[in-house]
Order: sequence, then structure tokens, then C-alpha cells
Amino acid sequence: DIWLYDRSRCAVSAIPGVNTSGDETQPVFTGDGLRLAFVRDTLGRRQIRLINGQNMSYSFVPLPGLDTTTTASDWSPAPDRTGGVIAFVSNRNGGPDILMYDRSGDSLVSLPGLNSPDGDLDPTLTPDARWLCFASNRAGGQGGYDLYLYDLTTRSLVASLPSLNSAGDERHPSISPNGNVIAFQAARGGTGWDVLYYSRSGSLLADPAPLASAGSDLHPSLRYP
Repeated sequence: DIWLYDRSRCAVSAIPGVNTSGDETQPVFTGDGLRLAFVRDTLGRRQIRLINGQNMSYSFVPLPGLDTTTTASDWSPAPDRTGGVIAFVSNRNGGPDILMYDRSGDSLVSLPGLNSPDGDLDPTLTPDARWLCFASNRAGGQGGYDLYLYDLTTRSLVASLPSLNSAGDERHPSISPNGNVIAFQAARGGTGWDVLYYSRSGSLLADPAPLASAGSDLHPSLRYP
């Protein structure tokens, strides 16, 4: 189930209408904090839902054209600032692939050149829906899972991200609003996962000492301004 913590009241509460006898997982707020995307599994497959919390209304936002299959699963929602665009992972094409839904047209958006025959996962979207960063173990990478950046204006992959990827795994990116900085988790050197960040300006890769630990550090999140 999904629960909401209210810092003003120091209290935890359920969100009306969200939880069922099935599984509700992977909650992600839109950038404006007014809507919540999540994954529901009640039929043996995962489906993405969006709920509007503005003025404590807690009403579901219709997503016609998103759930067009009765057998496949969709997960890992990554909404933009308002939830008008939602990137997600799906196995509806055999995948896992990354797809994108546009509420203005109630349809999936064509993303030429983004997906591969291998695993494409962990989408993160800038608030203005300009940049999409994700992880993939496709052929031609540095090894394991690498990170890729897709320009949704030109509908093409960014050709080069020098110094970003390694022979190890890079997963779960979080991208800054301007698309310049990417925080992510990396498995390099056999010491578990570490949180790194990468700046496209100067192709700078940083491994900040204050973030280092003997354990694994996972799922970084960059805040919106």
C-alpha cells in the first residue's frame, strides 16, 4: 500500500481511493507536488495510475490510451512537472522498453532510436519533458548497464557523454531540471553501489567523499528548484 506522511501534522495517512487488496508501489510525485503517479497490480499485471491531490481532492486523473493492453505490464513511472507527460517501462513489446505517454493527446509518443532489443530501464524525465535519461545494457556500451540521454526535442539520443559510463553498472539516474547534471548509482570496483554525479558541462564525473560509505548507496534524487 501507499501511505502519505504529512510533515505539518507529523502524521501518516492512507490516500483515499489509492490502496486495494492488490499491490500499490513505486509512488512518484510530479514536479509541482500536486499529483502522484504510482503502479497498481491487481490483475497479475502492473498498471500506472495518476491521482490528483490538489486541494486534497484525491481524484484519479483519466489516462485514456495508456492502458491499451490486457496482458502486459507497465512500471517505473517518471512524470514531468504536471504529469502531462509520463515516461515509464513496459514489456508490452517484449521489452523491457521505455515508452512515453502524453495526456494532451491521450496517446503514446513515438521515440525513434530510444529502445533496443536488450533491457531499457530506470527512466527519469526533466520537469519540462525536454530530456529523458535511462539505463540500458544494450550492445555497444561500456559494459553492464550504462546511462543514455535522449533529447525529446530532436527525438534522438545524445551522441556522446564522455567519462560517464564504465565497465560496471550505472543505474537509476536522476536528472537536473536543465538536463545538465545526472546523479546515479554505480557499481565499480566490487565495493557495492556508490552515488556519483555527472555534469555534461566539461564532462565532469564526481565521486563526493561525503557520499561514500562501506555499504551500498542507492536511488539518488535531485530536487527541483
